[in-house]
Formats: sequence, structure tokens, C-alpha cells
Amino acid sequence: MDVDRNHVIGAFAVIVILGIVGGLIYVQDSGSSTSEAVREMYELSTGTEMEVLDVEDRGSIDKFILKPVDGDQVTEAYVTEDGRYIVSDPVSIENYTRQAKARNNFVSCLSDEGARFYGILSSNQTFAQHSRMTQLQMQVLGGNQGIQDVFGGPGQGQIRNAVLQSGVVWNVDGNFTSGLRTVPQLEEMTGCNYTVQD
Repeated sequence: MDVDRNHVIGAFAVIVILGIVGGLIYVQDSGSSTSEAVREMYELSTGTEMEVLDVEDRGSIDKFILKPVDGDQVTEAYVTEDGRYIVSDPVSIENYTRQAKARNNFVSCLSDEGARFYGILSSNQTFAQHSRMTQLQMQVLGGNQGIQDVFGGPGQGQIRNAVLQSGVVWNVDGNFTSGLRTVPQLEEMTGCNYTVQD
């Protein structure tokens, strides 16, 4: 009976070792083929021969470090663990949430301080430049979501005339200013702060 037990234990150990070795070979082959696919994708998109310098395991996403064979500029590519999808500019949920909160607090403060901007959003070619300026101002504020309390549309009367002349007009408690404004300019105009908490 001891012989049978030793054989069973030995056979089990062999199976475990083969499973581990087989798994390692599979992972290496899988990573190697993913590396080749990423390299080939970058070569096709850039027209330059590329080499993969390193692959870092980042959990469910792998970070590939590539560079041209005849160059020094390093490129990062983030690829899902299964090698099926490339992810451009991954952002951690924590960082995104902090940024979104800072943006929402800033826009809320602008609204509380009576700041409002006016501009035209139109697909009409006549207003294409005006529309671009309005979209740029929205981008400064982080996009068009959640800014309804500070965006007044094209305005009426004198405000509309000013918008037609300059593209974007800001009104902070009755003080009108024409043109795009940056976050630091808006902070100075209103006393609001765009602060990302750690």
C-alpha cells in the first residue's frame, strides 16, 4: 500500500510540475505574441521599425514600452491583459474623480458668484468661428456637461451683439468681458479656486 501511495504522490507532483511549466510556457508565448502584435501595430501606424523594450504587468492592463529601432523617442502602449484591446491614455479612477470634483466645485462656484458666459453653438457655416470659440470656452471648463448654470447661450440684445462681434462674452455680476477666459483669469475675476484635492 505504501508503494501505491508513493506512486500516487509522485504522479501528482509530476502533474503539478507539468501544469506549472505548461502554464509558464503559455504565458510566455501569450505575452510574446501580444508583444509582436503591439510592435506590428505601431510599425504599421508609424511606418517605422519598432522594438519592444519592456512589458510591465499593471494588473488587468500591461504597459508596453516601445521605441523606433533607429531612434530614441520612447512610446508607451497600454494593452488589456488578454492582448485584444489597446487603451489610450489610461486614467486612474481616483485621479479622474478628484479632477471631476474640482471641476464641478469650480463651475458651481462660478454660478454662485454670478458668472455666466454667452456664445453661439451652431452648425451654420456663418457662425463656425463663433461656435469654435464657444466650444473652446466649454473645454476650458472641462466640457459641456454640467455647465448649464454658467452658459447662457447666445444671449439677447447687447449681449448677443457683443457675442456676434467677439465670439464669447463673460458677465460677472454685471461686468462684461469679451473673449475666451482661462481658469486662472476666471479665478481672478470671481474669487473661485480650481483646486484638486490630494
